[in-house]
Amino acid sequence: MNKKIFYVFCLSILITQSGVFTNSCFAKSNSTVPAIDSKMFIPGLPQLEKGETMKAYGIMGGEAVTLLSGLIFMVSSNSEYNKYQSLDSTTAPAEFDNHYNKSNSYGTISIASFVLMAGIYAYSVADAMFLSKPSPKAVKKHYKKVKKYGLSFEPQGNGIVLCARRTYE
Repeated sequence: MNKKIFYVFCLSILITQSGVFTNSCFAKSNSTVPAIDSKMFIPGLPQLEKGETMKAYGIMGGEAVTLLSGLIFMVSSNSEYNKYQSLDSTTAPAEFDNHYNKSNSYGTISIASFVLMAGIYAYSVADAMFLSKPSPKAVKKHYKKVKKYGLSFEPQGNGIVLCARRTYE
């Protein structure tokens, strides 16, 4: 049961942050502080846009590998657990232990893969906001000089939304 809750939590984070839903924090039209669009939250795209192709492909590849391995081990864990539950009482205790231990091992590896995926995602966002600088070619192509980054809480509707913003010179 705890695994299913964890998987639903990870899947909901992946869906909401993957660019399917856009950032609803828009700057005023006369402001010099544009809102960061949803590309900010797709791992590797900000780095690719800034001209850091090796870093971008590394982040995208890391996300893909950890996601696939997490899903494969999740399915394997569920399969072993179903085999464990389908055994009858005449089965040798070693067979019970074998399927149960495999299920636990695969589940642990699956959770570790998803945690690593979340770490790569967090690094991607932090790198895009604070660490990476656009290459001169990317600056000419896409950007003015970036002055600073910031997070702010903005009132929206009946609540407050956390917005990430870039300030330009």
